[in-house]
Amino acid sequence: MDKRLLIAANVVVALALAYWFLQGIGLQAVGGILAKARVEFILLGAVFYAAMNVLNSFRIAWALKTSWTADLFFKHMTAMLISDFTPGRAGYSSLVLKLRASGFDSGKSIKALGVVFASDFLGRALLAATAVLYFAGKIGAGVFVFIGIVMLALGAGLFYLVAFRSQRIGRWLPKVPVLGSRLAVAYQSALDSEASLGFLLSNVGLSLVGAALRGTGWMMVFMALGLGGTEVFVATTLVSALVTALSFVPLSLAGLGLQEGAGAYLFSLAAGIVLTQAAAVMLLARVMEFGVDAALGWKELLTDWRKKTAHGEAGTDQQF
Repeated sequence: MDKRLLIAANVVVALALAYWFLQGIGLQAVGGILAKARVEFILLGAVFYAAMNVLNSFRIAWALKTSWTADLFFKHMTAMLISDFTPGRAGYSSLVLKLRASGFDSGKSIKALGVVFASDFLGRALLAATAVLYFAGKIGAGVFVFIGIVMLALGAGLFYLVAFRSQRIGRWLPKVPVLGSRLAVAYQSALDSEASLGFLLSNVGLSLVGAALRGTGWMMVFMALGLGGTEVFVATTLVSALVTALSFVPLSLAGLGLQEGAGAYLFSLAAGIVLTQAAAVMLLARVMEFGVDAALGWKELLTDWRKKTAHGEAGTDQQF
C-alpha cells in the first residue's frame, strides 16, 4: 500500500476513534473539568515528562558509546514530535537519519536504538507483571490483566533470548502479532551490538526510572484537575506504562483514541473516579506531552524543513 494512503487511513481511524471516545463520555462534561485545571501542576507535569526524555536521550548516548549532548537531546525530541503524527510512532525512526547527519553510522544507530527498545519492552513487562497483581481484584479488568500477562510472558521470553543469544529465534519473532517486526529488529540489534547482560539490566533499570518520572507527570495531571494526589502515583505509573504500548499499534496516529479509551477505563478502576474525569486526565496528559514534544522539537524540525526547501530550490535553479 502507498505510504500516503496508509497515513491517510490512519488519520481517518484516529479521528474516528477520537470522535467515538469524546462522544461516548460527553465532550461538554470533559470540557468543564478541563476548564478548572491548575496551570502550575500542568507545568510541573511537563517538567517530569521532559526529565524522562532527558534520561532516554542519555540512554541512547550510552548505547552509542558517546557523550550525552544537548544536540542529541533535541534530535531525540524532534523525533518524538514527528512520531506524534505517524502510525505506530514510526516517525521516531527519523532519529537514525538525524544521527547519520551528525556523523554516526546508521547501522550503529539502529543497533543502539534496538537495545534501548528491547530494554523498554523488558521494563514494561515488569510493570505489566505488577499491573496484573494491581488490577487482579478490580471488577471488569480481566482483559487488561490478560494483556499484562501476555506482555510479561513476551518480556520474560525476550530477556531470556537476549541474555542467552539464540540466532534461531530471529525467524520466529516476526510472527508475534502487532509488535513482531519491532521485536525482531530490537532482538537482532541486541545480538549485533554484543551488549552485555549488565548493560541490558542497567538499561532496564533506567527504563523503570523513566516510567516513574512519567507516572509522576501524570500524577501532576490528577492534581491539576483536583482528582487526587500522591496516592495515585502507583496507578499513574502502571497505567501510563500499559497504555503507552497502544501508541505503537499502527491503527491510528500515535495510538490516538486507543490510548485515551484504555487509559480512561483503567483509571476509572484504579483511581476511583468516574469515566468522564478519567477521560479528562487522559486528554490533558496527551496535550501536556505533545506540548513538551513541540516546545523542544519544533526548532530543529523547522531547520530541517528549511534545508530541504533550500535544496529543492537549488535543484530547480540548476535545471535552468
